[in-house]
Amino acid sequence: MFCTAWLTLLVTEFSYTPIGIASGAFWVPAGIGAIYSVNHCGLAVGQGIWSSIIVIVSFSWGIFVFEEEVKNIPLSCLSVAIMCWGIFGMSIFSVPPSPPPNSDSTEVPFINGDDYTITQSQSQSQSQSQLSKNKPTNYTTLFGWRCTRFTAGIIAAVFNGCWGGSIMVPFKYVPKGTTGMQYLVSFAVGAAIVTSSLWIILFFYNCSITSSLQSAWNELPCLHFAIMWKPGITSGILWSIGNLASILAVQSLGEGVGYSLYQAALLISGLWGLLYYNEIKDPKQMYSWFFFASITVLGMILLSEQHVQQDDDDQRR
Repeated sequence: MFCTAWLTLLVTEFSYTPIGIASGAFWVPAGIGAIYSVNHCGLAVGQGIWSSIIVIVSFSWGIFVFEEEVKNIPLSCLSVAIMCWGIFGMSIFSVPPSPPPNSDSTEVPFINGDDYTITQSQSQSQSQSQLSKNKPTNYTTLFGWRCTRFTAGIIAAVFNGCWGGSIMVPFKYVPKGTTGMQYLVSFAVGAAIVTSSLWIILFFYNCSITSSLQSAWNELPCLHFAIMWKPGITSGILWSIGNLASILAVQSLGEGVGYSLYQAALLISGLWGLLYYNEIKDPKQMYSWFFFASITVLGMILLSEQHVQQDDDDQRR
């Protein structure tokens, strides 16, 4: 994001505002919450919750806080409710079913840093011991509170939705004349500052635990450059393009309508899974996904119809 944002200078003048740090302060922790949520309650439930909440939060900011003009507030609220219903339904039916356990399998694979396999014929007791060791517990500790992993994932998804739904709120306070494309650089710099700050905080936290600079450094998450640089760069470029589009949408349509419609990106990711990766083979599940996708599109159409055109500077006030 930080690297690709500077490409906008090819088509627009440089303009920086420290307000971008505020957007970064919303974006980075929300992303951490998303990852934590997926690891604890799964992608389907987590994304369904946080995407729906982001729609509600961004819509509330735009309509009730910034008082952006729409044709009919009750109908706009109904449109958002329809979108949330569709988004949550799509997320539930976009996940492929788990493969049934095969009791006749003679091989138990383990994936670790060395990428090797242990078969039952080689050492059944060692396999069972490793499986028990690798199997995640159903409970975890969240800020000193012991709860189930699923509950912790739900809490993280709610946090992501509430906090992440405010990412574009700072854009409302940028200096007059700053365009959405110019703001992308400020956003990227802010995200880099916040990310670097969190890494520094984590490093010194590890130092306090291990009392060793080398151990603290080794405890930091591995970036896996050798594996991730190609998909990472590709994903980063695609995400940056989408993020720029979301900023331009907020500039033109306002926080309430523009950023709410942006969450319908789940439509595209779902279509990739269905049509390209063939993740869902059950016709009933596919029909269910397309049903909720239609509900989402209906909500998008109804919400877009409620937009009242205003000047860009008026949209940001």
